[in-house]
Amino acid sequence: MRLLLERGANIHAVAKQGEAALHYVFIILITHLNLKDSKKLIPMIIVLLAHGANILQKDGNGKTPLDLAEEDGHFEAKNLFLQHIKDHNFKPPQEEV
Repeated sequence: MRLLLERGANIHAVAKQGEAALHYVFIILITHLNLKDSKKLIPMIIVLLAHGANILQKDGNGKTPLDLAEEDGHFEAKNLFLQHIKDHNFKPPQEEV
């Protein structure tokens, strides 16, 4: 993944359903590979964030990567996302009422 990014892969590419790279960390690694330990996701998330992945990108269901981390109980990933938001002064997504 790092090699692809270093060679110019578009970190902001979005699939038909609105999923971006950070969404796919959860979709592929957790859903398809049945990875339960989110600690193993952290290095991949760090690389994506370092290359400018949009942490607040919503997919076709209106969910951000932070939402996916929270829903699936991946607290390490959730905490990393929250720290990244804080460090970069991003406005966290607001809950819909």
